Amino acid sequence: MKRTLASLAEVLWPVGRARILGLLLGQPDETWHLREIARRTGLAPATVQREIASLARAGILTRQRQGNQVYYQANRACAVFPELHSLALKTAGLADVLRQVLQPLGDRLGLAAVFGSLAAGTAHGDSDVDLLLIGDLTLRELSAPLAEAERTLGREINPVVMTREELQERLGEGEHFAVSVMRSPLLLLKGTEHELAELGPGAATEAAPDLQERDQPAPGAGG
Repeated sequence: MKRTLASLAEVLWPVGRARILGLLLGQPDETWHLREIARRTGLAPATVQREIASLARAGILTRQRQGNQVYYQANRACAVFPELHSLALKTAGLADVLRQVLQPLGDRLGLAAVFGSLAAGTAHGDSDVDLLLIGDLTLRELSAPLAEAERTLGREINPVVMTREELQERLGEGEHFAVSVMRSPLLLLKGTEHELAELGPGAATEAAPDLQERDQPAPGAGG
């Protein structure tokens, strides 16, 4: 059975740790105090305190005191930060949140992928989520689920919605935007590389940076 990236998080980390890593590594430029982490992850403060203490001791998080408050942040100086950041986004963070809110769309959503700076691994704390959605959908019906994802992720989501036929037509005409998106790194949420290739000329995609590709610079498309 093929295991999804989302379910891999449950194997790699305990649930509490996965949620914390998804939040803090997903927004590495933000600082967080314990109560805010507990609120955003839905975990008990005692659980959060135990997990962040372990992560800070391991050098994955930094700990800063400001007055009476202690703040935690992802440690970009950690030797394995790039790998952890990529893995957390794909399993416990961004990808998991988006898959969950898009799941009710069922078969009407054929393909879904994150593109731009988040897929390329060059995002900043305030970077938007560039989201490509291929299917028989309207922006109106997407507004509620995407708003829910925005609240969870703390990022604005910019959806690009088109039918399969429309995307194939744009690729066939060599439209710059369509071709550049499809040739940039993509973080697939639904669909496969084979399905993307079937869209026609210009749809030769590059996988989002992962553990095997950290030494290869990857171009981004917007975001």
